[in-house]
Amino acid sequence: MADPPEMVHGSGIDALTGDYAFSMDQDTLYELILAERGAPSPDEQFFVDVQTGGRAAKTLGLPSFIDPMDLADSRWGVIWPPQPLTQQEQQHRAALQALLDGAA
Repeated sequence: MADPPEMVHGSGIDALTGDYAFSMDQDTLYELILAERGAPSPDEQFFVDVQTGGRAAKTLGLPSFIDPMDLADSRWGVIWPPQPLTQQEQQHRAALQALLDGAA
């Protein structure tokens, strides 16, 4: 059985019925926004694709058009805590050193 659609409820209550004054499913809202605003820009579409594709595929890996070997393009990096590193942090850094050397 399919899940019911996610509903969007606007602010306000209908005085006669006590129901939300404005309710619709997300797909209908999206279609209304597209009709008023036009198609999303490539950057906006990329964001939507990453958000929905990552969840559907159970991965947050890189999109197919980004070269994983181009670390600047893939926005890959390691952020270390301030010095001095603890012994465990030093062990992590040593374990990653070959990868880090190849990234330079």
